[in-house]
Amino acid sequence: MIDTWHFAQLAQSLKRPPLTEGPHAIKTALALFVLGTALGLACYLLLVLPRPWLGEQAPRTWLSRDLTLSRGVGGRSDEGVIIRDTDTSGIAIVSLSPYGFRATDYRRVAWRVDGLGPEVSAALLWRNDYAPSAMHTTPLLPRGGKALQAWVAGERDWVGRITGLALVIKGKPSRPLRVEAVTVSHYGAGEVLTEAWQSWLVFAPWQGTAINSVASSAPAPSPAAFAAGAALLGGAAYWLIAWLMRWRRQPAVFFALFGLGWLIPDARWQYVLLEQSRVSAASFAGKSLDEKHLAAEDAPVYAFAKMARAVLPATPARVVVAAEDGALRGRLAYYLLPHHVSYLTYTGALPPASALRPGDYLVALFRRNLQYNPTEGLLKWDDNPPVAVELLLLDQGNAVFRIK
Repeated sequence: MIDTWHFAQLAQSLKRPPLTEGPHAIKTALALFVLGTALGLACYLLLVLPRPWLGEQAPRTWLSRDLTLSRGVGGRSDEGVIIRDTDTSGIAIVSLSPYGFRATDYRRVAWRVDGLGPEVSAALLWRNDYAPSAMHTTPLLPRGGKALQAWVAGERDWVGRITGLALVIKGKPSRPLRVEAVTVSHYGAGEVLTEAWQSWLVFAPWQGTAINSVASSAPAPSPAAFAAGAALLGGAAYWLIAWLMRWRRQPAVFFALFGLGWLIPDARWQYVLLEQSRVSAASFAGKSLDEKHLAAEDAPVYAFAKMARAVLPATPARVVVAAEDGALRGRLAYYLLPHHVSYLTYTGALPPASALRPGDYLVALFRRNLQYNPTEGLLKWDDNPPVAVELLLLDQGNAVFRIK
């Protein structure tokens, strides 16, 4: 005979208690967003940082007295190594031969350089004891102010003991550069989180990529992506906690998390926009259009284009722009309008000599591999035969030629 009473008791014991109202929705959302932020930081560190997270090695810094100008034109001053110009190949190198240190102890290299402009690029060179005769390289990224940094932890050749470091400057600087110091650091969890905090909350003037990302030499997430991730993690945590605690899930909590994930990065963007407006007003307010151009970041390009327009004919002519950097080519071409300007956007290569005809003009800005013979009036580039030209303008290595 089936004992229905015992079955009823068993069913009653397995029955879950009824749902209850959870805490206040807004307070819950705030707490969950903080929890999501903590979980997001932990996930971020797991993804980008190899262990150990806490570095045992203190940062090492070498000042200008330890640095040597190996290539280029310049010298040494009390403030640093001065680079006035690159060599004939368009390169300047500042080198350091430190007492060898283990590559695994340090993940980031930072150079402090004053005077950098858009017309030059920088790279890090190093040598290790595995291949003493080989030089390895990676780009250096601007990190606000004077900092140029490279995240070297993932570089295949950052191994063994590092026996040499060097800074490579490519392009012709519009003003002297001052190299003040170089620092290698372990770049553990504390440094990563500190830099992320500073990059998110400390104002830095806009750059060309500021609309989409925050400049960083390490793989730091954007504030918008991180806030969205924190909101999603908070929502997932709320779903799990509500199930365990038998809370009735409140849609207001999810809406509040969505709002926090939206409003926090937007508030940061508005702060940056306000500060940038103040900087822009201080630089450009009350000035004429010409004065505004001369106060902008590309002032050397505009100033040279203004001189070039003065020697070009009044009627539109065919003009070929020669410059190493793609952005500079585009800016110079714009400033030379309404002339019929041509240039290659991506490669920067010049057309073959056979494509130019008498009466064309060639405008060169920070361009290497142009060989001009003033005695014979001949200009040569790449593997082309020399072309007869007339030099119309020469300014700090930049020039305007008319093809004969």
